[in-house]
Amino acid sequence: MSILRTMSSAVSGGGFPQADVQRDVLVIGSSGGGSANLGHSDPADLIRSLAEQLRRVGGRVACVQIVCCEEPLDSATPCSRAVLWALGLSEKEEAYVVGSGGVAEDVVVAGERGVRVQGTLGAVNESARRCDQRFAGREFDGVVSVSCDARKGGVNHYSIENALVRRTPVVGTGGSSMACAAERGCRLVGE
Repeated sequence: MSILRTMSSAVSGGGFPQADVQRDVLVIGSSGGGSANLGHSDPADLIRSLAEQLRRVGGRVACVQIVCCEEPLDSATPCSRAVLWALGLSEKEEAYVVGSGGVAEDVVVAGERGVRVQGTLGAVNESARRCDQRFAGREFDGVVSVSCDARKGGVNHYSIENALVRRTPVVGTGGSSMACAAERGCRLVGE
C-alpha cells in the first residue's frame, strides 16, 4: 500500500469520499541528511510522481517546499550550494520568500506554478523558513514529509506545527524527521 493511499484512508476513513472533491496536500522536505538517496534527488520528478499518485486517490499537490543540497545535509555547511523549490504561492508571497537570498527563476511542475531559489544553504534555508511561515496559515487535507526539518527553528517547523494544531494527517520518510513530528504529537499515518 502506498503512503499516499494510506493518507487517503486516514483523511476520509477508507478513501476520499467524493471523486469530484480534490484534497489539497502540502509536500515539505529536503534532499536528506544522509548519503543514501531515497529517490528524491530530482525534486521536479518527485513532485510529478507525487502529483500523479495523489491524482489517483483524489488529491492534488497544492503546495511544495523542498530544499535540496549538493551534499548530504548532515555534513553540509551554510556555504554549501542549495536550491529551494516552492510551489503554490501567490506572486506577492513568492517575492517575500525569495527576499534577497538567492537567484530565483519561475518554474512549472505538474501544472503548478512556483519559484526555484538557488544560493548558499544559509540563504536558501532563510527563504525556506519564509515559505514555511506562509504555508503554516493554510489548511491542508494532508502533509507529505520527505526528510523534513520539523525541529524548532527548522525550515518546516511551522508547517508541522500547523498539522499538529489542525490534526492534519502526516505521512512521510526520514526517520529523525518523522520521529520529531511524532514527539510533537502529530497525527502520523502509515503502515
